[in-house]
Amino acid sequence: MSNIRINLALLMMVHAAFFSLVWSTPVSAQEKEIPAMPGTETGALTSSRPGEDVVCQSDVFFSWQKRPKEKKDEQGRIIVEAPPPPAEAFFATISTSGIAETDVRTRLNSMLPQAKAQALERCRSTHEDFAGCISNRLRSQAADYNVLDYSARHSVLAAIENDCSYALGTCLAAESKDIRCFLNKPLEVKASEGSATDEKKDAKEKKKK
Repeated sequence: MSNIRINLALLMMVHAAFFSLVWSTPVSAQEKEIPAMPGTETGALTSSRPGEDVVCQSDVFFSWQKRPKEKKDEQGRIIVEAPPPPAEAFFATISTSGIAETDVRTRLNSMLPQAKAQALERCRSTHEDFAGCISNRLRSQAADYNVLDYSARHSVLAAIENDCSYALGTCLAAESKDIRCFLNKPLEVKASEGSATDEKKDAKEKKKK
């Protein structure tokens, strides 16, 4: 029974390692920009009702390039393959709000340099620090890892090392996408607008009768 539990725990950890790689190491099939919310780029939005505010957002991404593969030819010489195309990975959506769109945009622009610096830091810890990658993965799975026997631990560690090796590369840059702004209306404002619209419809129907 104990062997079954250990094998089950090992299988779950290997699956966790695989899915962690899929989500933390984006490849071309996954790197899709998050759809922009409807908004404006005119700077003309202004909140005019209590509880209503202007929200501006920008998505921050970092780009990195996977380390090219190496192989030996028939003479034993090491040949470096052509590097794969750079990949882009989503880091965070930076957001701030206020009364006037112009002021909100200015404040958001002042926040983006720090966000891009943090995105590059995340990229380097994920794709350039092999030892750090292994350490972080082991730390995140410590509760399950510590109950395994030596053989199971060895298998999990090998899987983690393989994942981190696959994610090794070079960080290139961090960038923010176009700023989008929109009016954020509280629920009570939306409800009152819906009620007013219904009242107008009822009035029109009564006139027709």
